[in-house]
Formats: sequence, structure tokens, C-alpha cells
Amino acid sequence: MKQMFVPFSLLFFLLSSCTKNVSPETANVTEEKMNVSTMALNTLSFIDNNSVWKDVAGDTIKAQGGFIIKEGSVYHWFGPKFGTGSDFHFYGVNHYTSEDLQNWTKLSPAIAPGMSGVPMNSGSWVGRPWVIKNPNNNNYVLGVEWGNGSGGVRNQYAFFTSSSINGPWAYQSTKLIQKMPDINNTLYALGDMGVYTEGNDAWLMYTFDKPQPNYAQAIVKLDTDFMTPLPHSVAGSYTEFSGGTWMAGVQEAAAIFKRGSTYYYFTSLCNGWPSSVSRYRTASSMSGPWSNNAIVPTNPSSTNSFNTQHDFILPITGTAGTTYMFCGDRWSNFTGSGIGFYGWYPLTFDASGVPTINAPGNGDWVLDLAAGTWSTPSTNLLLNPGFESDFSNWTTAGNASVATDPLEIHSGVRAAKTWSASAYTTSMQNASATNLAAGSYTTSVWSRGSGTFSQRVLQVYVNNVMIREKTLPVGTTWRLDTIRNVAASAGANIKVGVSFNASASAWTQVDDFELIKQ
Repeated sequence: MKQMFVPFSLLFFLLSSCTKNVSPETANVTEEKMNVSTMALNTLSFIDNNSVWKDVAGDTIKAQGGFIIKEGSVYHWFGPKFGTGSDFHFYGVNHYTSEDLQNWTKLSPAIAPGMSGVPMNSGSWVGRPWVIKNPNNNNYVLGVEWGNGSGGVRNQYAFFTSSSINGPWAYQSTKLIQKMPDINNTLYALGDMGVYTEGNDAWLMYTFDKPQPNYAQAIVKLDTDFMTPLPHSVAGSYTEFSGGTWMAGVQEAAAIFKRGSTYYYFTSLCNGWPSSVSRYRTASSMSGPWSNNAIVPTNPSSTNSFNTQHDFILPITGTAGTTYMFCGDRWSNFTGSGIGFYGWYPLTFDASGVPTINAPGNGDWVLDLAAGTWSTPSTNLLLNPGFESDFSNWTTAGNASVATDPLEIHSGVRAAKTWSASAYTTSMQNASATNLAAGSYTTSVWSRGSGTFSQRVLQVYVNNVMIREKTLPVGTTWRLDTIRNVAASAGANIKVGVSFNASASAWTQVDDFELIKQ
């Protein structure tokens, strides 16, 4: 049974699963201007698992099979850049940053073919990159799988170091691993790898070809450089799992996280590009013993982890708890199955510690970064928020019109727009939210536009008194702007609208208004 974590504070927007599919991954959220006081930074993020995620520049995020590390308040997402379609060759390891796990800014690639000192070429396979900080020397380590395929070497493990998480990254050629020994010190070719750190220690998780490709797995502790495996003679440094002990045979995509005093070891099936069930083991120590392998339950039931392959688990700790986020890859660019390339879902745990991957509603959910909790999206209280019924429930003044050109619409088949060859003033207001329950509310709108405006604002009224407004920045990319913590007493009416005072030839398109109770 699902254990629902309800946020204690809602400082960001909640997007609803109503008639329109709103995809907030391109949002570029700024601070609102209010008549009362200055609000805190946004702390909630909408995780939309049914869309193609894009960075703040509007480009598709390419980081499948990647890794996220948090530095201060910033999350750094490293992942391989593959080509278009089914091209899985090496074009670089992308680097994105975000403070809310939703709005991602692309930085320069960590490594790419042709960079000084990078030994991989564009025809190589490079995957499963990870970045960790080494507190023993305050350097950062970047590890990658590097496909070879010659001389009995399938994957090599290559390492780079830097004094900054932003690079530049120096290749450590003497640390290259081409094969690894099993419990009997027999060398085997390698498959996937992952990494886990705790304090001043780090461990490498990997698959290897004993007796056939990917049929065995191991955990080995790394030396203080976080690149060199310790010899098996060091007590507790090595644990091996053979294919015979894994209920479903071969496994890959290993990741470890710790919850309380329990370590969880997650994997996927070795299933090629298609998605798969996820499996796990537990232990009270990194040296084991580890429990028998078991399937990770899902809610609702799914035979393929909601069409993903497990990649890693990201803990998000706040003032009210910790959300453990299952981060999976959806290889739809290779399989043609599903929407988007990623699926991130909250884990819950029963009294015995059994984890469950949850896909509330249609798989979309809300993460409260400040509280460390999650919830399902709330319901939009506005009628006709996206103009699907033209201007029904709307009061307009000026030259507002309904847009039907797909290029002028955020979602659905209609939006609203304004334009004139001469200077103009336009307003649109929706007063369909009446007789509301006492509490705090959040409103938002998607917009884009171009030209010069002396006023371009989102406004919110309580009982016909305008109490807050927020300037909508001008830009031709759709963006979401939000006003939060609108207080209303029992029985209150809330009206939401936009107002424009524009110069000649300036234009605006608006769509997908929302009003929800926090």
C-alpha cells in the first residue's frame, strides 16, 4: 500500500492532470512582484514523466545513462550525448545544472571527442558516466565506460580528474581498467559500472563476463584516489554475485543508496534497449552479507518499471523527510516505445523496508525540495484555462483573439493571443473560481511574446481586489510564470488574468492558466 508523503509547505506551482498536457520542463521561473512582500525562492518541482524534457534553452536534454551529484544548492547532471535516432556513438558527456531538478541549464561538455587529452573518438561507445567528489584530496573524479571490443576487452573503465566540478578534466591513463579479477583472481571482461560514496570511502559496482557476458556482478572498494580497486586481500573490500544467485539471470545498471542503516543495491535486467523490471538487495554493511535478489514492487503494477531501465537513485533530503527518487532511462529513441527519454518516480518503503516505485496519477508528481517530500498534482480550479472553448469563462478587453495555429499554442488546439499594428491595451480575466475553501492558492500561466511592453503582467484578484501581480518577461520561448501563496478566506472568489500595454507590432500568446489550492 502506498505511503503518501504530503508537502508541509508549497512554495512552487503544482500542475494538474486535466484536459491539457502541460509540460513544464522548459519553464524559466523568476521571482514574482507582489503588493505585500517578497516571496522565497521556488521549492517545488513538477516531475513530468510523459514528455520530452528540454533545457531552459528549449533543446532536448541528452543525458541517458547518466548520474546526478549535488554541490551546495546546485544539482549537476552528467550524461552521454548520443546522436539522433538510433545513433549511440560518442559525441560527448553533457553537463547540466539545476537548483530545482526541473529547469536545467546546459554547460560545456565535460569531455568530448577532440578535446585535449580525451582518448575516445567519435566512433567509440562511452556510457554510464558518473562524477564524485573525493574528500581525501578535494578533487573530482569522472568515470566512464569506454567500449573497445578487441583483445578480449569489451568495456574499459576510464577516469578523469579535476579540481572543479566544471572541469577541465584530465585523463588519468595509468588508471585505465580493462579487466577485473573474480574471487579467484581470474580476469574477466567488463560490462556496466556504477559508483557509491560515503564519507571518505568509495565503491565500484560492475558486471563482468563470468561465465558469459554480464552474468556476474561485484562490489569492490576503491583506494583513497577513488579510481584504484583495492586487492581482494583487504578484508571486506570485495563482494561477488554470480548469475546463478540472481533470480532473473544477468543484471546491469547497478546503483547503491543508503536509507537509515540499510544499504540498497538496485539493478535492471540486461535487456538491451527495452525497459525492464528492477531488482534489489539489501545489507547493513557495504561488505555484506547481502540479501537475496528480489523484484522491486511498483504501484500501480508495472512489469517494466513504468517503461524505464533503472539508472540511479537520488535522495532529496529536506526539513520534513527524504524522498528517494528512482531515476530511470526510457530508451524510446532506440525502441520507439513510450514518450520521452527519462522516468523519475518516488520510492516508498513499507515497515519491513521493502521499496516500491510509485507512479501516482498518470505518472506525474510534485517534489518539494525544501521539505524532502512528494505529492500528487492538485486539480485546476479554473474553467476553460486553455481556451479550448474559445473565450467561454473569460472576460476580455482590447484585441484578444483565439489562436488555432499550432505554432501559437502551448498545448491542446487553442490558445489566446494579442497583436496590433498600432499601440494597444488588452486584458483577459477568468473569474470561474468561486466559493473557495479557506487556504493558500497558487496561480500560473504559460506565455511567450516579442516587442516592447510598458505592462505585461499576470494578476490575481481575491473578491475583486487585485492583490498581486507579476511581470511576464518577454521572450519567444514558452515559459511558465507563477504567483504563490495567495491567501483566501472561506467562500472567497479568486480571479486570474493578464494585462498588456504594448507598443505597435508587439505580440503575446498565453495558454494553460492554472489555479490550484496548495
